[in-house]
Amino acid sequence: MKKTVSVFLFLAFMLVSLHDVAYASNFTVLADTGLLNLGDDEKWEKTYKTDQGKFKVRFRKLWNSSEKKRYHLIIWWDDKRIADGYCPKNDSGYSFHIYQEHPTKRIFVALETPLRVVLMGYEPWNGRLEKYIDSKDYYTSGVYPKLHLHRDSNLHLSYSDQRWRPCNDYKMTWNEDARWFGYQDMTAPAPAPSYEEPEEDDEPTYVEPEPPSAAPPTTPAATPADQSVMDEEELYYTEAATKT
Repeated sequence: MKKTVSVFLFLAFMLVSLHDVAYASNFTVLADTGLLNLGDDEKWEKTYKTDQGKFKVRFRKLWNSSEKKRYHLIIWWDDKRIADGYCPKNDSGYSFHIYQEHPTKRIFVALETPLRVVLMGYEPWNGRLEKYIDSKDYYTSGVYPKLHLHRDSNLHLSYSDQRWRPCNDYKMTWNEDARWFGYQDMTAPAPAPSYEEPEEDDEPTYVEPEPPSAAPPTTPAATPADQSVMDEEELYYTEAATKT
């Protein structure tokens, strides 16, 4: 009887462990441009040599262009263009990060402004960037979003208020099966008033990524970053998307 119970407990432990591994992700930063605030027709360009190849980022502010195409962004990966598009006018400047997710070797590119963060992933099958995370899609009482590599080796989407005090914090986990990010709300609970007993902390809840729709396997479960319906809220457009 004891042997049967031991085997059952071992199998239960293995099932839990496999579930945790299935949704584990591990990111590293391959490139970080810092904040780029360019003058008219000014170009910024830099090459990053990494274990995953050579990345080159070129960013130029176009002086004679529409507000939706004020900046031209090109990113090469080993001489192959993985980004060639435009960013809208933003007086506060832009910064870019290139991340790698290790279990799958996927490459992700983050576009950041002081008020907005978008994370896109490179899809080799169609040779373009697909949008996966947008800071405007998550609840927050804050103003300033930031996507950063946490000490747990996961990406965290954090928000600060107007006084730069931390508000909301989401741990982002890549799920290769669903080809999407699940998240955990890691926001610290607000301190209880001194005259009340503090409530017991709730465990963070993992939100399963939505499964892909019933579409052919070659269709990614992501929103194309160069979607044909262009609006003021997008941070990145390709040439095809800007044509009317």
